[in-house]
Amino acid sequence: MITHKPIHIKGNDAFINIVRKEGWRGSGTRYDPYIIENLIINGKDFTYCIWIENTDVYFVIRNCKLFGAMDNKEPWGCGIYLNNVKNGIITNNECIENKRLGIGLVDSSNNTITNNTCIENNSHGIRLVDSSNNTITNNTCIENNSHGISLEYASNNIITNNACIENNSAGIRLSDSSNNTITNNACIKNKWNGIFMDVASNNIITNNTCIENNTNGIFMDNASNNTITNNTCISNYWDGIRLTDSSNNTITNNTCIKNKWSGICVLSLSNNNTITNNTCIENNIDGISLGYSSNNTITNNACIENNSKGIRLRGSSNNTITNNVCVSNKRGSIILYEKSSNNIVRHCIKMK
Repeated sequence: MITHKPIHIKGNDAFINIVRKEGWRGSGTRYDPYIIENLIINGKDFTYCIWIENTDVYFVIRNCKLFGAMDNKEPWGCGIYLNNVKNGIITNNECIENKRLGIGLVDSSNNTITNNTCIENNSHGIRLVDSSNNTITNNTCIENNSHGISLEYASNNIITNNACIENNSAGIRLSDSSNNTITNNACIKNKWNGIFMDVASNNIITNNTCIENNTNGIFMDNASNNTITNNTCISNYWDGIRLTDSSNNTITNNTCIKNKWSGICVLSLSNNNTITNNTCIENNIDGISLGYSSNNTITNNACIENNSKGIRLRGSSNNTITNNVCVSNKRGSIILYEKSSNNIVRHCIKMK
């Protein structure tokens, strides 16, 4: 590897000039992209290690070690920063101990971020803002001071097969973001939530593993019209899946086991959600808990061996509860109290 000073590229013409000056390979086309590779860059006296803006040529940044970028002005301490960039591939880089981000995308689309390691950056491991149609895959984000991966005002991105471990906030966060697919990620031991969604809609959250003392496995706050399916939420500090002020979501085929509170918890005016075919086992409080929420459908769930209730409703009305299996819960199968009323309970299988 070669030690190199920080790199700032402004526009396609500047990219051509630096490629010629540095002797880098490539012609900037889809099948012959510019190649930036095998560099060690210390951003100690800069606010970036590699900063590219206003380009749509094809390029690859790979096998670089990028660290130490400072944060006193734009782009505020990033290992790799893309602003208004298309057609980049960022792969197999180490972005470590930068003062803000490991990798940041702003107003950028059609980029692929893959197989990178983002460790101990002072904010997020990977952050997308106002960015769409990017693929973030097979990255490892560990011990970053905020989120492992953060999407803000971002849409139509694919976030898949990433590992977000022991970050100081959420493993993956979606804020004001829509139509993203979050799949097959592992979110482990994050201090806040495994996956956190606020003001997020029409996202698909599927086949993720959120385990080992995230605050909640999956937490939705003021989020609507999302599909949460086939996720595994085990041994989280609060709930496996938690909704507050969130409506019209589909929660289906998830497995919530040994969470310290409930398997699935629906709170605070979370209405018109469908909760179906989930398995909630050995949670410390309830299998499924509803509080002050209405018009939800809870059907075909298995709530087994929870320390308190199989399904509990408080202050909730007009919910439909049908065909659930509630087995060996210590304080009852289905409990309605605290002014819960007008619930429809039918075909519920209650077993000891």
